[in-house]
Amino acid sequence: MNRVLIDLDRLQENNDYSPGQRGYRAIITVGQLDTNIAGLTPVYPRLKIAGASSDVSVINLGDNDRHLKVGDEIRFKPDYGALVRLMIGKYIKKEVTPKIESFSDQLEPSDEVEVPPVIPEEMNNRHQNYEVLTYQ
Repeated sequence: MNRVLIDLDRLQENNDYSPGQRGYRAIITVGQLDTNIAGLTPVYPRLKIAGASSDVSVINLGDNDRHLKVGDEIRFKPDYGALVRLMIGKYIKKEVTPKIESFSDQLEPSDEVEVPPVIPEEMNNRHQNYEVLTYQ
């Protein structure tokens, strides 16, 4: 059984979150198992996170002045903790923007730095001087 977590103090302070009030809601497929939901802030300030279970979160859309519909994206700014949990989640799609190739194409030759090897080359070849012993 999934449990919805709602901050009751927040509900009482702001009538926009009052139970039973009319308005649009969205259910998104990111929950407490995926990230720290309290660490997500919707980019569009009129959207508010109402609560979350383990698998889904409910977003108050208010009067839905952005005309969001099924399949539309809702963007969030994650804090550090939420970002880390999202990045290690194996069920979360990750996309690096801009693409690494386009980023590296923008670098000037003067921006490139040559980094010396951490382990000297003679140390890399040391394993060739050892015999492999097996025990039975």
